[in-house]
Amino acid sequence: MITITKNKKSWLFLPVCFLLFSCSKNSDPLISFQNGEYEKAYRIWIVQAEEGDPDAQNYIGLLYYLGAGVNRDYGLARAWYEKSAAQGNADAMFNLGLLYDRGKGVEYDYINAYGWFYAAYLMGNPKGKPYIDDLASKLTANKKSAGMRLGEQRTLSFRVSRSLDQ
Repeated sequence: MITITKNKKSWLFLPVCFLLFSCSKNSDPLISFQNGEYEKAYRIWIVQAEEGDPDAQNYIGLLYYLGAGVNRDYGLARAWYEKSAAQGNADAMFNLGLLYDRGKGVEYDYINAYGWFYAAYLMGNPKGKPYIDDLASKLTANKKSAGMRLGEQRTLSFRVSRSLDQ
């Protein structure tokens, strides 16, 4: 316990008070994001993203996709998603699928979209399955196979196996 007496001042008192005060403020970017404090979330995530954190890279991409706390920029969203996906982030793979499926910052490309959704699914993200099913009905068998090969290639280095039947 830190105490201050009339005879002796503690040099630790002010730094400890500063630390207690600053730690009491929210420094979790996800909480900031959920509270609509997008600029604050961005400031925290951008440092982590630039250091190579794949989750932070995906969230920076999401902020650019939404235009939340930053100017909307689908090209920057894609760039950050790609950095994250290259490290095996299944959410970033799913988000890349959305970009290609919707033609946001890229040309519509259902084969590429299928490939990203399939990669996300193989990496454990079940959100891609309905998109895979929807795109499968729009693609020829050859194009569907091409999309599956893309998804498998994108996940090969992560050694995660999972079939669509699971």
